[in-house]
Amino acid sequence: ERLQDPKGWLERQRLQYEQIIKRIEERKHHEESNITGRNAGGQLKRKRKLIVSALGDDPDDDFGANDDDWDVYASESLAEEEAEIDEREKLRIESLLVQYDDNFLLKTNTEKNELQQVLFFQSLQNEHELILHTEKIRAPEILFRPYMIGLDVAGISESIEIVLKRFDLSTQLNLAQNIFVTGGVSKFPFLKNRIENDVRMMLPSNSKINIVIASDPSIDGWSGASALSDYFVKNFDDFFITKQMYSEMGKDYLRDHIFSNPFVPTPE
Repeated sequence: ERLQDPKGWLERQRLQYEQIIKRIEERKHHEESNITGRNAGGQLKRKRKLIVSALGDDPDDDFGANDDDWDVYASESLAEEEAEIDEREKLRIESLLVQYDDNFLLKTNTEKNELQQVLFFQSLQNEHELILHTEKIRAPEILFRPYMIGLDVAGISESIEIVLKRFDLSTQLNLAQNIFVTGGVSKFPFLKNRIENDVRMMLPSNSKINIVIASDPSIDGWSGASALSDYFVKNFDDFFITKQMYSEMGKDYLRDHIFSNPFVPTPE
């Protein structure tokens, strides 16, 4: 509607805004004239209590016998609800007029500043607010159950189990005492406890399990690469194959060195 008839839409917003302002001012004037110097809502509540209390002491009083008697409370609630609706609608239209009406000016600088603050926080809420519920638990759980996000791969505990099952029990017990965890995600609280509990269910009871978390897991990869580069500079010739080796063994030949992965036959 705003795009199809911008002038008409803007005029209707102005008219609606004026009507709301008029109702709010009339309501305010009415409250001030009837209850001067006191809070209207608070005095109405006190009056209500006094009336009910007084009526309760009169045995001949039949107030409340008819449903219509309670309309007085319904009318008060309706008036309060209408006032709240007007305030919300006033704020909504003000935000529109501030954006699309160059001639729109609020009455005072105070009102303008307040509106700007409200609009600013509304913008933050709509564009930048992220409400977390179970996500705080489910996000790290992806490390153990990747299928939660559609990945058909093994999680941490399942990967450990796959490795352990390839060896005999004695080797499994030795491996369980040498589990090293590194990387930024290892900083998740209680990650070590979770891995230990999962591994314990894979082994006989009372098996000893030792899990070590890197001292600075976030930069552990960088530290390793730094050590490698230092060693690489000092032992350059140990890492590469010569032209003669390439000619004799072909392009698929890899030279063993201190950082290479030696071939180990996979257990049946």
